[in-house]
Amino acid sequence: DLGMKREALLLARHRLKSSVMTARTFNDALNAILTLEDKLKPWTQLIESAYERLPKREQPLARFFIMSFRANQDDHEGVLRLMPQRFTGKSGSLELGFVLGAALALDKEDLVRKLAKRLPRAIQDADHPLTQAHLLLCLSEYKAREGKWDEAIGIAELVQPCETLSRNAVVSIVEIHVARALRTLQSGLQFVQRFNRNFDPEAETTLPGNDKLVQEQAAKEYRRLQRILEKVVPEKRRKELGID
Repeated sequence: DLGMKREALLLARHRLKSSVMTARTFNDALNAILTLEDKLKPWTQLIESAYERLPKREQPLARFFIMSFRANQDDHEGVLRLMPQRFTGKSGSLELGFVLGAALALDKEDLVRKLAKRLPRAIQDADHPLTQAHLLLCLSEYKAREGKWDEAIGIAELVQPCETLSRNAVVSIVEIHVARALRTLQSGLQFVQRFNRNFDPEAETTLPGNDKLVQEQAAKEYRRLQRILEKVVPEKRRKELGID
C-alpha cells in the first residue's frame, strides 16, 4: 500500500532527524528505508549525519545497517572503514560478505586473501540461504581473480538457483567463459606473430604466399572476435580476471 509506505518512510525520516539518537532508533529507521525505498542516494546525508550522532558505544550496534546502506551505495571505502576486528554475532557472516565485496571492488589484494580464508567456515555456518549464496559469490569471485576459473564456475553454479542472486551468478559464469575465449584468441594472435617473425618463403608447403595469407586471414578473424568479446567483458573486468 503506497500510503503505508509513505507513512513508514516519513516516520523513518523523523526518527533520523531526532536530536537524541540511539542504535535501536537508527536501525529501525534504516531497516525501513532499505526495505521500502527504491532510491537510496537522496537519504545519504541524513543517514550519515544520524550515524555520526550516535554515541560511540552504540555505533557498533548499528554497524550492520549502516554497512548495508553503504554497500548498496557502492561506498566501498565507507564499508571498509566499518570493518570489525572480528566477524561475530548474527550479522557477522553478512558483514564479512560486505567487507570482502568492498575489498574486491577496490583491488585490496592482501585484504582479500586474508578475508577469503574465512569464507569456507562462514559459508558453512551461514544461517540463511541468501547469506550463504552471497558468500559463495564472494568465494567464486576470489577464485576467478586467482585464475582458478573452473572452481569459480563450479561455485557460481551453486548460486544459480537463488532467485535474488541468480543474475549475478550467471553473469559471472559468462564473463569467465568469455575471458577464457579471449585468452585463446590472444594465443592465436601470438602464434601468428611468431609465424610472421620466422616466415621463410623457401619453406612454404603450399602454393607460394598461401601460408602467409592463411595466417593473415586467421589474425583478421581473431581480431574480429576479440572486438566482439571485449564488449561483453570491458577492460577493467578483463584486468580483474588477469587477461589484460
